[in-house]
Amino acid sequence: MLQAAPALPHRVLDLLERHAPAESLPAPLRAYGVLVAADPLRVLELLTAPSRAAWLEGVTLPVAVLSRLSRLPVAGLVGLARRLRGRGAAFARLLDAVPPRDREELFTRAMSDVDRSRSLPDPEVLEVLPAGLRVAEARRALTLDAVRQSEPATLRFTAHLPWAEAEEPLLAATRQAGVAERIAGWQLLILCAARSNDPAAVLSATHHLLRLRNEQDPVRGNAVRNLTEVRPALLRPELVEPLEQVVTDAVQARDSSPLTLTRLSELAVLVLRERFDSPVLVRWALHTFQRLLGDDRVPHLGSLDRRLRRGQEVQAFEAVRSWVQLGVERARFEPLFAVARALGERAWRLPDLQSMLARATRRGNLAGVSRTAVDLWLADPRHRDDRVEAVLREDPSAIALPAVWRAVCARRDDLLGAALTRPPPAGRFIPAGVRWVPPRALHPQRWLPHHQEAYVERQAEVVRDPGATPHTRAAALRNAAPVPEAGRRLVLLGGFTGGGDVLADAALAAYAWTDQAGDAVTVLLAHAGADRPRIDVGAVGRASRIVPPRVLLELLDPEQGKVTFRKEAVRLLAARSVPGAADALWRLWQDPELHRDVRVAIVSTARQRAGEPGMWRVLRAAGAGGDRDAVLALLAADPWLVPAGLRADYAALVVAAGAGPDRQVTTRAWAVLPVWAPWLADVSDAVTARLADLDDRTVWPSVVRALVSLVAAGAAEATLVAAVRTLAGLDGAEPTGTDLDRPARRRLESLVGQLTAWSGRAAVDAPGRHAIGAAGRVLSAVDALVPAAATLLLEAADLTDPTGLTGLRNLAADRPVLAARLADRLGQRLQRLVADPDVPLRIALGLAAGPGLAEGLFALAYTTRGRELGWPGPWRAVVETLRRHPVAEVRDAALAVSLDQ
Repeated sequence: MLQAAPALPHRVLDLLERHAPAESLPAPLRAYGVLVAADPLRVLELLTAPSRAAWLEGVTLPVAVLSRLSRLPVAGLVGLARRLRGRGAAFARLLDAVPPRDREELFTRAMSDVDRSRSLPDPEVLEVLPAGLRVAEARRALTLDAVRQSEPATLRFTAHLPWAEAEEPLLAATRQAGVAERIAGWQLLILCAARSNDPAAVLSATHHLLRLRNEQDPVRGNAVRNLTEVRPALLRPELVEPLEQVVTDAVQARDSSPLTLTRLSELAVLVLRERFDSPVLVRWALHTFQRLLGDDRVPHLGSLDRRLRRGQEVQAFEAVRSWVQLGVERARFEPLFAVARALGERAWRLPDLQSMLARATRRGNLAGVSRTAVDLWLADPRHRDDRVEAVLREDPSAIALPAVWRAVCARRDDLLGAALTRPPPAGRFIPAGVRWVPPRALHPQRWLPHHQEAYVERQAEVVRDPGATPHTRAAALRNAAPVPEAGRRLVLLGGFTGGGDVLADAALAAYAWTDQAGDAVTVLLAHAGADRPRIDVGAVGRASRIVPPRVLLELLDPEQGKVTFRKEAVRLLAARSVPGAADALWRLWQDPELHRDVRVAIVSTARQRAGEPGMWRVLRAAGAGGDRDAVLALLAADPWLVPAGLRADYAALVVAAGAGPDRQVTTRAWAVLPVWAPWLADVSDAVTARLADLDDRTVWPSVVRALVSLVAAGAAEATLVAAVRTLAGLDGAEPTGTDLDRPARRRLESLVGQLTAWSGRAAVDAPGRHAIGAAGRVLSAVDALVPAAATLLLEAADLTDPTGLTGLRNLAADRPVLAARLADRLGQRLQRLVADPDVPLRIALGLAAGPGLAEGLFALAYTTRGRELGWPGPWRAVVETLRRHPVAEVRDAALAVSLDQ
């Protein structure tokens, strides 16, 4: 039994139980990966609760959940397995997560109530069953008429039999006339050999591949691809001879496509990566590379470092040493690089491999080869300091390589002199005629002063070069700026005048990166009115990080400058927690001539810092002011970012916005209202007032959607009842003041439709169904609204209670079309019903005995459970009873049900 770990706060689990709608299922299910670690039994209870049946519809359980649940006793997993058994992939993933010793028991208990004499095993489930049970299930399937009369189905299940029985019929399938049939035959043949877990079977199947010599290329290529799916442990040295012939046939075939040759190389990669312990197989793989790709190409070998046991990288390298060494001796370094990349950090522990990389960095090799070798050789941080010196000693132009420049800047600044204070380096890494300029430096503050001066002078040459592009000159200023003193001098010389001059703009932006960034605020603010506000704003934001907040209020004046700067000033005053910022923003808010964008910036800032003293008055004023942009900014709040004590007050602001005259604002307010549901007071009056405005054509759909979401949150039964009662009354009254056709009825139909859709896709809990039922009972008193009432009452009905459908039967007694529609919907709900199989059977028997149309159709809807169970005898008896029903429509519908499915 799994020991219970410390439980997470119950409010977290309760929130998931009550408020996680089905459409957001992936998020809560990912959360279960964490929750199950704390309390797996509780999570299992949530997953198997009848009220949560819809949670598993169309959702893949995360690996973290399955991994934890698989440690529970088999008896505890039976309910979940029965929930998933109709979904092949989901059921297979659960079985696969369970230890192999428990899979047969879980499968047997999960299927114990299913009549398996007619049901077909799911192919995905067969793949994960233990060998004995898988063979038994395949034999059972082969006795079914549906399989025996279908040759493809017969072959599919034959492929699950032992190799000795399946080899001949599957081999015959590879000789069929159609190309598609032969491709399928080879796939089944090889998969059957792989399932046998016997190297001899795999060897036999590989020998059969020799018949591909005269085959068409698609058949040959797919057969090779299937061989890559064989478990690597089954690939033995005996396979080399037939595999060598397969490669020869593919290379010599006139119609061989690049795809087929690629699949052969993938098979060789698999062998090299997984069977490096077999010299014979490794030699075959390397020989295959050479035949397929020549000497200049090596395929990607994947990642080995995470697959090898500790120290096993030595064995892996020894397996390919001769191949790598031969390539190095011939100045073909692709095998070396491929092996180094595949081994990752494990390659750092192999001195011989590192020596080969060092050889590849030397003069005489192509620049591209040396560049790759340098990156791989310097990857080991333990030897990087010594190796970067060796690289520069070999070729000073290597300073232009990013890996070398980073290492010199960060650790070997003593090597900077050769690159900065002497003539610019030249060599194979710097094109002829190009003067190298050092790029952005790491940690220039640590360098010696003469190195800093030399670096800045190199950047200054670019800044002064009139032939350089504006972007290049601006980048040079930015590179030099962090260098103490010298960098600031260059930025100052860049100039802060010139109107739209790009260099002046770059100097302004770069000043914020200098060692005197605190002074940059003053300098930049002096140019806030210039015609380059975008650069100034960003620079001010960076520079303000090191300015004391009490000083920042004096420097930043949101009442002066261009709009872009004033917006940034508002944001910075709040972001830097400047004392007195709330009062300054309130004074600014009261300016009647304040620009719209600045006003929106104030609201956004106040919204994000609502808990600070003084900010709340801005939010209240924004909500009451009626300015569209300000209110929309107010409505953009995230409840979880608002202090807990203020959420109810903020929710009231959202409700007030929904009652305003601006239809765009009100539509947005009702759209965001549901996220505030836990903190809302009664909104019945607001909802009914909006829905009762029959002249409105734009806002009411948002109100309906909001009402459904509030019901889903379990907080709006009274509001829903008030809304349907109001709309029912308006529909029954004489229409006045509108040219629309029955607008109240259309809104009621939309509300009922959305409630039904939500109920169909979500795990509706008891409060939600109670609210829907209350609304249905209100509508059932109005004859013209009986169809809508019946729809709601069906969604609220307890389908495990024999009396749960009594009211519906009475409503649909004289309405055959309504009865048929309700029966269809009932069948959909029953597909997600989780209950003891005997309960639906008893209800179906009781309904089938009734004489009415509704009873008969409802009973027929319950028989969908019989189809899921393979039509056992009692369920077949229900269908036969309905075929003798006194109502002709019921008899016809029952006769249309096929008991062979």
